[in-house]
Amino acid sequence: MTLNYRPEHLERFLSMLTMVSKQAVLLAETRKRLFGQANIDAAWINGLSNNDYWADVLESFVSRFGRMQDNLGDKLLPRLALLEGERPGNAIDNYNKAEQRGLIRSADDWMNMRSLRNKLVHEYLDDVDEFVDSLHLAKTLTDDLLQAYKNIRHYAEHHLQIAPGKLPPL
Repeated sequence: MTLNYRPEHLERFLSMLTMVSKQAVLLAETRKRLFGQANIDAAWINGLSNNDYWADVLESFVSRFGRMQDNLGDKLLPRLALLEGERPGNAIDNYNKAEQRGLIRSADDWMNMRSLRNKLVHEYLDDVDEFVDSLHLAKTLTDDLLQAYKNIRHYAEHHLQIAPGKLPPL
């Protein structure tokens, strides 16, 4: 039987894929909790100083969005390249290759997502309106992160022919 991947890289790839799978569940749940509760605008953000619960939910969403984007883009995609016997490149090269494989929708969007991740961490301290816009964009882009996980998992099963029992659930 011929393997479609480099077995010496399988364990690290599967470990990161499993971590991303768990992060996907948490990110989706946190997004639902945060955006399902209220109209998030500048007044809502400014009121967080009096509401520890919602401040924590917001912090969880921002953290989980950034962590999943980082783990997918900066860790899982390079491990996928190694698994296929390729040398990982810089972020834009990895994103371009992922786009060509149909794993992500747009390499440019992923580069913008990296910038968004940084804005979310720092922007609300400087410009509440910009932070609100960034937060709503992150809400939308969460779908891209969740879909990228599903695409990579599907690719591992069907293109690389990794046994479904070794892969985390969809």
